[in-house]
Amino acid sequence: MSNGLEVDPGELRGLSINSGVVAGNLDVLLRLLRTAEGEGAAPGGGFEAVARLREVRASWEERLGTVRDEASGMEHGLVTTAGNFEATEADIQAGFAALGARLEQEAGPS
Repeated sequence: MSNGLEVDPGELRGLSINSGVVAGNLDVLLRLLRTAEGEGAAPGGGFEAVARLREVRASWEERLGTVRDEASGMEHGLVTTAGNFEATEADIQAGFAALGARLEQEAGPS
């Protein structure tokens, strides 16, 4: 970490990109799950196994949807956090510079 922060905004942005990729991949997976419904099942079969498989698929769809939503939220949150850390660091540096100038002025000529 070259900027002296304990949190590197660049790494947060990198994690944000990864979160976006995860969210995008889960979105594709959920679309595939929805379009695959019924494939391989006998039409009007009414088999208990088919009903159970649909329940399992729906459960996974719900869980994966939740994970996708969390990953998407993390993507935006990490970018915001990185910007906040940079702004705070800039404010601190400006504050120290102003303090240093004021102390030099109060000390007078050397």
